[in-house]
Amino acid sequence: MTNISVLLALSLFSTRFIQKLLSYSSNTSNQLVLTFAGGGTNGPTPNFSSYTLAKIALIKAMELLASEIPSIKFVSLGTGWMDTPIHTQTLEAGGAAGDAYFDTLKRLEMNNFGKPTDLLNFVDWAISAEKEIVSGRNFSLQGDPWSDQKLSEELKKDTSMFKLRRFRNYDG
Repeated sequence: MTNISVLLALSLFSTRFIQKLLSYSSNTSNQLVLTFAGGGTNGPTPNFSSYTLAKIALIKAMELLASEIPSIKFVSLGTGWMDTPIHTQTLEAGGAAGDAYFDTLKRLEMNNFGKPTDLLNFVDWAISAEKEIVSGRNFSLQGDPWSDQKLSEELKKDTSMFKLRRFRNYDG
């Protein structure tokens, strides 16, 4: 099985696992399922295609689960550059990691990573936010003003915002 097949199978397994787990949960209000999206959802990530495909599948799964189980909030979060073991793996891959190798070196030298406290603040915000604002959406921890009231109003108006969509159809 290729890396892509394995990672897509894991994404499918994760979705089914979440569905099964939720069948055992109580019907208490304000439940949140949070998954972590990754790089590549907004542009190509050469040499990381299987990783990116698995993350995109997980983002879409959260959107689908949000529509299938509207009583629970399903949220994807792109954390941005956090200090995690993937960076060690990228460095070990050397040239096979492409530009990510040099980006990782630069981040490590500058200690330029997201803060765990921001992650915890996002979780608190997502738990308290209305379902129509967060559920089924993919947020960027470092790139979106997720706690801003103006953004919340925009998300209420635009049900496709922060979701995987084809940009538009040909009109002519």
